[in-house]
Amino acid sequence: MYQNMVGANIAFEQGNKEECLKHMQDINTRLRELLKVFYENLVESRVAKGAWLGYCQSFQAWGAGRMIDGEYVEFDGVSGSHNLCFMVLDAFLGMKSYMNEQNLRRYIPHNQRSMIATFRKHSFFDRLHADDDKEISDQFGKIIQHLKVFLQFTHRMNRITRGYRPLMR
Repeated sequence: MYQNMVGANIAFEQGNKEECLKHMQDINTRLRELLKVFYENLVESRVAKGAWLGYCQSFQAWGAGRMIDGEYVEFDGVSGSHNLCFMVLDAFLGMKSYMNEQNLRRYIPHNQRSMIATFRKHSFFDRLHADDDKEISDQFGKIIQHLKVFLQFTHRMNRITRGYRPLMR
């Protein structure tokens, strides 16, 4: 999917709208495939609530932290929204990061932050023209719709696991 995002950026910059559209369609196909894995596997019947935080979020869910400016700061723990794929999709869409710089440094490795910043810098979403780029714009709309549906799914999963904290602290 990342290769298709790069390809879409290059094709758009070169004025090759046909090639850009093909990459955008491939992004949507791959995104549907990826989200299907989440929909089918990250459900309570397949992942026990008791294992969710302890194994799916690993040690970050256990109240890990570090000394920052002479004070111990307990991290919030990672969540599915820290997944590189979703952060890159947001950047590809030209969205600002929902995390502040400090949390980006805490939770997201340097190379991943660089990748996200590069996609954000080269996003062409805001440069689409209504009439000339309708098909490409429609593909962006499909990406956004997939993400909206996935957000509803994650809210459902959060309700299922709400209040559960792992035994290890």
